[in-house]
Amino acid sequence: MLGRRIYLYALAFVRIFDGRDFSVVRQSSALINTHHSLMVQRLLGVQIGGPYRELPAESFPTRPEDAADNPALRDDVRAMLTESLDKTLPLLIGVQRAARNSDAR
Repeated sequence: MLGRRIYLYALAFVRIFDGRDFSVVRQSSALINTHHSLMVQRLLGVQIGGPYRELPAESFPTRPEDAADNPALRDDVRAMLTESLDKTLPLLIGVQRAARNSDAR
């Protein structure tokens, strides 16, 4: 009745190492939604930890062996992980986005 919902997700963990002695400087699970903590997301009903996105059913391969050769699925994975790194790394290294000159106008 409600149809099938398909999610693409990645359970990713990011570690930043010191280049001199390779000690772990910072580490965290990869994120997509940075507006709420993981606990708040669970209370809101988000059950998937880490980066995820819903996919249209027709874009998902019907056979598991077809997944590796599916360019649309591969592009979705890359885009999702890129978005996740773009949100996770600044929080880990404490970088605030610098206002561009065009933003200040």
